[in-house]
Amino acid sequence: MMTVAVTLVSCDDPTYPDSTTDQGTLKLSSLSIDVDASENQVTTRAGIDVGTFTVRVLDAATNVLKNSWIYSEMPEVVTLPVGDYVIEVYNAEVQEAAFDAPYYYASKNVTITKNDIAELGTLTCTLENVRVSIAYTDQLKAVMGDDVKVTVEVAAKNMLEFAASETRSGYFRYYENNTTLVASFSGTVEGVFISEDHKIVTDVQPRKHYIITFDYKTGPLPDDETGGVSNSGFSIDASVSVQNESRDINIDDEIIDPFEFLTTSISSADFTSAASTKAVTVKSSAAWTATSDQSWCTVADVTGTGFNITVAANEAATSRTANVVVAMGNLSKTIKVTQAAYSATKPAPSFTSENINLTAYNDARLFGTDEGLLAAEVLITAPNGIKSFEVNINSGTLTTEVLQGVGLDTQFNLATGRSAAGVDLTEGLAGLGFPVANGGTTSGGVTYGPVVNQTSVTFNISQFIPLLSIYGAAYHDFELTVTDNAGQVGTCVIKFQTF
Repeated sequence: MMTVAVTLVSCDDPTYPDSTTDQGTLKLSSLSIDVDASENQVTTRAGIDVGTFTVRVLDAATNVLKNSWIYSEMPEVVTLPVGDYVIEVYNAEVQEAAFDAPYYYASKNVTITKNDIAELGTLTCTLENVRVSIAYTDQLKAVMGDDVKVTVEVAAKNMLEFAASETRSGYFRYYENNTTLVASFSGTVEGVFISEDHKIVTDVQPRKHYIITFDYKTGPLPDDETGGVSNSGFSIDASVSVQNESRDINIDDEIIDPFEFLTTSISSADFTSAASTKAVTVKSSAAWTATSDQSWCTVADVTGTGFNITVAANEAATSRTANVVVAMGNLSKTIKVTQAAYSATKPAPSFTSENINLTAYNDARLFGTDEGLLAAEVLITAPNGIKSFEVNINSGTLTTEVLQGVGLDTQFNLATGRSAAGVDLTEGLAGLGFPVANGGTTSGGVTYGPVVNQTSVTFNISQFIPLLSIYGAAYHDFELTVTDNAGQVGTCVIKFQTF
């Protein structure tokens, strides 16, 4: 045991407005803090800075906090009304589950008597968490993939995921009335994905380090249940050892019972703001129930093997969460449900193409309608609906006269079918396969699709490509400007080169 001394220099003596005339003194300078970290094989006593520990004084009868300090900043003495008190010392606030977050704690009862000085002496802080580490044998490491992980859940509420490369210990809050630990193995082993291979430990205790080691075994599976079922050629087994004050204690493998567990196909579910449903598969060895803690998130279509999580539309401007708890006796699984906030704003128009490079010039010889050539198509997506679709042709050879000769112009709007000068170009545009305005049929019997209010349209100039090559080598830019019904604008320049 190592005692770490910190010099206390303050001589302040706090007083309490509610104090009676019967008072005594607590000599805080008599307090020294020791940390019993003997089970901890990573952190040594000498490496723990007790100067940052918190010291609290509480009324023993009411548990009301009277005062608290950082140990290195405490006054030497404090005056208190006569009575019984509890002195608490700890290194940090206890967390439900976290890596490398040990919680050291000690307490002592002290009685303050009239006109007397009470001393504290040494308080030894001990680890109050359940510490868990995951290990793999060399045989298993040689055949397991990087996606392997072990999910450890303590008290059916505190959970951590240990990745295959994780070497840190997890520290779990201890609950006296719920002492079950479940370790679930999943990931790829020898190219086979294994899910929910369990190791269950009951009656876990604080101040103990549970080291769960997963092993790989080949050959026929044993007749009895050993905690591992993966493939006809191999199995994954788990064993547990406990370190407590430098003593190793092996836990009998008979506690492994892979069929005495509860699993769900998902541990979380993310939804958009729209109403939606997701299916959950449940595997259990006994009857189970599923409940939600929020009215907008409901459990429906329950069968013996699963259920559906259904969420109503979220009309609020903030996201929301719910917990769906699947319970089987003392075991439970919590599925965290998250739904995105509603937003009236949809994305601006965007442009994609399977064949056309939208950031550089394209070789026109590769495009067209003949066999073996690529389709010169661009997909325009506008979730708010299209209000305007302007096209500006800037070509080295396709002059205004050339384009007007084929019923087009250098500038036109597919949402109206007219040129920038107001000339109706519907016949020419439809003849080249373009969608125009609200769609329809030309006088020549050509049917064309709509543009206005559409959430997606295809701008296909495959029939237009041969016209580019007639007049020789040049660069040709098709500038597209699409405005949606929300006033948002998207632009794209399609570039071709002729030789």
